[in-house]
Amino acid sequence: MDTFKVKNKERHYLLKVDNKSLRFGVQANIIKNFKDKFKDNFCIIFYRLELAHEAYIFPFYKVKHLFIEKYNELQWKGRKNRWTGSITNDCLHVSHCPEVFPAQDYHTFHFLDKNIAMPDDFDSKYSTVEPTDKSERKTYFRTLLRDSFNHTGVPEFDEDENYCNSNNRVKNLARRGSKLRKGHIRKIKNEPKPGQRRRKVERELLEGPDPKMRETLSQWYHGKCQICGSTWSKSNGEPYFVAAYLVERQNAAYMDTPANAICLCAEHFAQWRLAAKESPLDIVEQIEELRLPSEGGEDELSIVFTLLGQDCEIKYCEQHLLDLKELINAQADILCFENF
Repeated sequence: MDTFKVKNKERHYLLKVDNKSLRFGVQANIIKNFKDKFKDNFCIIFYRLELAHEAYIFPFYKVKHLFIEKYNELQWKGRKNRWTGSITNDCLHVSHCPEVFPAQDYHTFHFLDKNIAMPDDFDSKYSTVEPTDKSERKTYFRTLLRDSFNHTGVPEFDEDENYCNSNNRVKNLARRGSKLRKGHIRKIKNEPKPGQRRRKVERELLEGPDPKMRETLSQWYHGKCQICGSTWSKSNGEPYFVAAYLVERQNAAYMDTPANAICLCAEHFAQWRLAAKESPLDIVEQIEELRLPSEGGEDELSIVFTLLGQDCEIKYCEQHLLDLKELINAQADILCFENF
């Protein structure tokens, strides 16, 4: 354990806990220092001396909602600037916080119970840094989700001033008409033979979308656009909507899920696919920081961005947002614990 401490004390917050009760005191100033250096890309590692190869290793982004100001001891009778708590029954408890965090998946004893030393590549396995390799980025949901909310372009189009004047009348009518006619004549004279317009090609077709994705969106929103709330009834009585993917499903099969889709009207679907959009606030952080009503959060759940230069928001129901949050968490967990 000493070797592990030497290698990782500068990169992760290592904290010795009580050998029996697993009680701890997390110092606020140390958390701040790590956040200043690494943002949320570090781990809090609770270890005890009696079992040299046992530790609870929590990526900070997973538990940061427990270590906030209102649960700090400083807010309770002016005590020390820290968070206190314990790990009991494989759950992380922070004093004054009503929520507990399941810790069994972050307990490394079952990985290291054969006197195996901590691996040299521990830091890379427990890192939350996004990959830079193109093959890895292709299926890294967090990265692609951020990319999908940032599509550069021009929010307004420029009309052809040379074609029309301010009264929407064609300038130089005879000259313009002559030019257009000559262009049509040239294309007609150069018309290819029917056989020249057809050719045989081999095609690979992507598997179709999962029908459960659309069915689930229909159950959640009854066809109402998550941006504007509009819909209309088709001739069969069903509400019309378009199911759009946040990250296109061809990137990975697991992305073909309601968590990665939104319910839109035709206009907003076209704008989502083609228009300029930008997210001044990190979209993943917005999603992670939203608290569900069942967790004591607000009833209105939405993420904000700009579409065609205008402020816009996508509204979520609780079931949908929970599914999206867990999709983000699931891949992060795999990156953290892969190969253990």
